Amino acid sequence: MHELPKISVILSAYNAENFIEKSIKSVLNQTFKNFEFLIIDDCSTDSTLFIIEKYEKLDNRIQLIKKDKNNGFIGYVENLNIMISKAKGKYIAKFDADDIWFENKLEKQFVDIENDESIFLLSANAYEIDENDNRIGKVIRPHNIEESNRMILQENPFCHPSILFKNEGYLYRPKMFYTEEYDLYLRLFSDNKKMIHRKEFLFNYRILSTSLSRNNKAVIQALFKQKAISFYYERVQNKIDNYDSFNPEDYLNIFDLNYDSSIEDLKLAMKLAFISNLKADFIKLVEKSKKQYSIKLFLNFWVISKTFNLSYKIYSKK
Repeated sequence: MHELPKISVILSAYNAENFIEKSIKSVLNQTFKNFEFLIIDDCSTDSTLFIIEKYEKLDNRIQLIKKDKNNGFIGYVENLNIMISKAKGKYIAKFDADDIWFENKLEKQFVDIENDESIFLLSANAYEIDENDNRIGKVIRPHNIEESNRMILQENPFCHPSILFKNEGYLYRPKMFYTEEYDLYLRLFSDNKKMIHRKEFLFNYRILSTSLSRNNKAVIQALFKQKAISFYYERVQNKIDNYDSFNPEDYLNIFDLNYDSSIEDLKLAMKLAFISNLKADFIKLVEKSKKQYSIKLFLNFWVISKTFNLSYKIYSKK
């Protein structure tokens, strides 16, 4: 009997002792059996590594990789790329350490992508769950490909923990802080890869208080998002983008009064803060612009800072 193509499941784990056992079980209990399960423990300080090692002994599909040093976000992206580079499967399935797959998740996506060779990447809807596995909401994306293609140049149209895609050497880019998956989708989109979001609910997506840790970096995340979009347009026009010369520190330090920011970056950051109704961030950026440059260069923003609430109210009604 001909063996089915293999799927490589990849998981980067750090201090996930409360949920990782359920997560691992949800992968091992899949109705689709022909997969390898690559797990990187990113220097966990709790019992995460012990739990992974326990299941590694029980199931030879698990391949554990132990990191020597935790390097934060850049290390996380590095982990994903290490596992993709080691993956032997025809397809890659991204997984998170606190989510729970439905038992037919891989089977449904495998059948879907095998039956249509034009599909490069698949995504699916999810139920949101809390720390106690209670359903608290839904993650729903457009399942019409035309709508997804329109949406992708403004927002992320896919659900990252659910994706399954062809193993053709695409890696995440470590300088794209907080937008690593969106940048990947846009690179695939500029390469004319077909990406589909199916309307089935195939997993439980856990929402934790720590899941919101990026929200206090909303302006910085928005800057990286805009950069990912601008890179897309560069590739469409020039076949290549300026990623190699991009310095992420310019965005990461946009609020640092002692870090020299360009006029263009400050104006973009202020615009994004205003659009998002982030008054405190907007005022911080205005103060920085006053310190580093002439107020004349930012006069419109300075005026808005004095009438922020009214200005946003007028803007939001447009």
